Parts: sequence; structure tokens; C-alpha cells
Amino acid sequence: MSVLDIDIGNTRLKWRRRGSTAVEYCMHDGDPATALTQVLSHARGALRVAHVFGSEVEDALRAAAEARGARDLRFARTQAEHDGLRLAYAEPQRMGVDRFLGMAALWRERRAGFIAVSAGTALTVDIVDDRGQHLGGFIAPGLHAMRTAVLDRTQFPHAFDAPAYDRPGTNTESCVAEAALGATLGLIERTQGRYGCPGFLSGGDAVHLAQFMDAAKWHLREHLVLDGLACLREAES
Repeated sequence: MSVLDIDIGNTRLKWRRRGSTAVEYCMHDGDPATALTQVLSHARGALRVAHVFGSEVEDALRAAAEARGARDLRFARTQAEHDGLRLAYAEPQRMGVDRFLGMAALWRERRAGFIAVSAGTALTVDIVDDRGQHLGGFIAPGLHAMRTAVLDRTQFPHAFDAPAYDRPGTNTESCVAEAALGATLGLIERTQGRYGCPGFLSGGDAVHLAQFMDAAKWHLREHLVLDGLACLREAES
């Protein structure tokens, strides 16, 4: 049976069909159900969906999928334990499913400790040891959110797209951009310095961050949520 894995983040909807390496995406502008309707010209087979919205969005997503012919849609859920991975959260349902799926994918592949970083609207950092025990993590604003938090409080016109080069800025926008980059790198590198595990970068800002990091220690994995959905799919069969 054909299976389509779908990752709905805060701003983008990404999808990949089973057996393919091609990942496609579109922006959803806060309305993922409408975006899903546009993506699914005709949904044959199964849909496996991960999303970062509350459960109230699921009825709209299901209706959108069924309007395009989908009859087997399942939403991924965070699990306290999966395939030897054990979460640190006492209430695992309060962890975003995207974080859980990223860790599930890496644990299935490695069976050894790692640090999973997702750099998007939020920056999340999670540590898993060699036994599959999640040790906890960190959540911070993403690069754009950090810039916005400062620049929106200034009293003069400004832009949000100043480039960052990991060096001191020479105007207000670049100073803010460099500080956001430095704070992000500092958290990530401090975590690796403490735990010493290989690191994996995903999320919309992963490519940008990777150019400032040690390639021997940090590896790009832009589609970890989709990889995690595939792990859950395999467990179903």
C-alpha cells in the first residue's frame, strides 16, 4: 500500500512518499488543512501525519484529507517508550511529537547516544545516552524569534534579514543577528561539550547553522520528522 508521510510544522508542510527520497514542501500560512487539500490532488493509500498544532486542528486535517479520497489517516503521538528509546518527560504527551520522532529516527539508526537539534521557529536540543535514555533537553527561541524579540522593541525602522557571520555586527540589525547566532551556537556547543555525543541538525535553519559548526561533530539531517514517521510506520507492520 502506498504511504505518504506528512510533517506539518509551524510554517511549512513537508511530505515524502514511501520508497522515495524526494521531499516536497509548501508554506501553509497558519492554515495547514487548506494546504493539505492543495497537496493531495487525490490521496490513495495511507497518510501518516505529524503536526505541532493542538488536537483541535485534527478534525480539519482529517476532513481535508477525506475530501481528497484519503481513508487511512493516522496522527503520530509522542510515546513514553518506543523501540528502546525512553523519554525523560513524566508527561510525555506534553512533548512535541516532532522532537519525539526525531529522536526515534536517530535511535533506530544508531543505537548509541546523540544530541538532536531542531532549529526552526523554536530551537530544541535533546540528549539521548547510549542506553536509549532521553536525559532531557532545552527549548529556546529560534533565530528569527530572537531577532524579533529585540528589534520589535526598537524605536526606528529596521529589517529582519541582516546576514550573520559569527562576528561582531556593525549596525543594530547585524548586532542583533550576530547575537542570535552566537546564543544559538553557544547553547548547542555547550551541550555537546558537556555530553560529548555526536550531534544532528534538522529544521529550517539547520543549513545556515551548519556552516559555523564542526562538520566532524555535527551532521545535517533536515528531514528527521519524516524519518521518524517512517520508523513508526515500520512498527505498525
